[in-house]
Amino acid sequence: MQVLDCCLASEACYIEEKGGLLTNVDSLKSELEACLAENRVLLDRNSVLISELEEYKKRAEKVEATFYVETSGGMLLRLKSETRKKREGPPVAMQESLRIAFIKEQYETKLQEMKHHISISKKHSEEMLWKLQDAIDEVENRKKCEASQLKRNEELRLRFSELEAELHSALSEKRELVKACDLIT
Repeated sequence: MQVLDCCLASEACYIEEKGGLLTNVDSLKSELEACLAENRVLLDRNSVLISELEEYKKRAEKVEATFYVETSGGMLLRLKSETRKKREGPPVAMQESLRIAFIKEQYETKLQEMKHHISISKKHSEEMLWKLQDAIDEVENRKKCEASQLKRNEELRLRFSELEAELHSALSEKRELVKACDLIT
């Protein structure tokens, strides 16, 4: 009778332990699912940031190309104008001095326009670089966060496996005790 009481007490203890283990397993499962969902959200955000980064790069390249084309076009017009004037022959001294003053004024105006355009392009490029750097920093932070999440997921998976092994072990012991109790009775 004492052995039977002992077996029943052990069985009750194992049932209680099994309930606790099942609760732990369920808790870890829900935590793992939450981590996986957060990981998916981070991956989606990372994809968005990468596409924005590509867009910024394309815009920066376009600004550089536009600036190059505008600068090259101005030089070509100046060369054509100088070539045309050389073919016309030497003008009168007065006309020459007026022409020089006019050309000087045009160059100064064009120089101011180019300086202004370069200034704007430089500011825009700096802004783009800052945005790119911010995006890169954010991507790096996301990668670190993802690595941390993956590590945490792996730890949870290992803990889950350990708890399952403990549960199986406890169930095996219970079966053996029940068999022993059955043999005794």
